[in-house]
Amino acid sequence: MGILAESSEDDVKALTWVIQVSLKAWADYCVSSGETLQVDLNEQFVGDFSSAGDKVLKAEFKDPNWIDRIATLVVVVNCSTLFRMSRNGKPVRDIRERREFLSKITTAFVQAALYYYQPDKTQGHYVFEGIGNDAIRHRFFSFLERLDSIEITTIQPSNPDKRSEKEIHAMRVISRDVISVVNFLTPDIKLVPGKLVE
Repeated sequence: MGILAESSEDDVKALTWVIQVSLKAWADYCVSSGETLQVDLNEQFVGDFSSAGDKVLKAEFKDPNWIDRIATLVVVVNCSTLFRMSRNGKPVRDIRERREFLSKITTAFVQAALYYYQPDKTQGHYVFEGIGNDAIRHRFFSFLERLDSIEITTIQPSNPDKRSEKEIHAMRVISRDVISVVNFLTPDIKLVPGKLVE
């Protein structure tokens, strides 16, 4: 089981697509806003990213549903080193700036990931345009900016038959974060009528 797909191979493909679609949205935002932060995907890390999410879902969620999976995507990506960032040709290493970028692009990640979890097309399709309430949105972004990459590095690589106390603790922390993200996202994921435009 991966984060978005059942097999590791399919999950890496799905995650790569979601991330690339989200980065395209970021590039469009940069053109319209004058933002100069350039972001590229470190594709060699997507497999590790998929594996980390897989471990969390298997260990902490008995039967994860689609919102659990999308929330896991949000948490793991906000703890990851999946991206190369630069401004005016110079690498961006400031951790706060990196975290701010990840929190800003989260809406695109959620909307793209929803493509994989749609109801019967006669019922409509799911959309997420961001958290509508300003105060809750601010708290959500503040929460994302405080997620710690050390939790992800702690659970990979590891011996699947013998988890350390640190790894068990990291799994619990990440699963708690996933549940928090589920609670933030759920009220603003809407089922709307009409066919999903691919």
